[in-house]
Amino acid sequence: MDKDIAVPVLSPILTRKKSLAEEIAALDVMLFQCPVLPRKEGDNRTAIPL
Repeated sequence: MDKDIAVPVLSPILTRKKSLAEEIAALDVMLFQCPVLPRKEGDNRTAIPL
């Protein structure tokens, strides 16, 4: 039985070289540069010391 919906074929440049799980595992969140948000209105603390 022929199908009436075509399945697109991705070009090699659009395919993943690594799995999504590998990409996520490779992230180092300690290196993220993010602005510190105030905890509540009027709270201007810059960061919580580790």
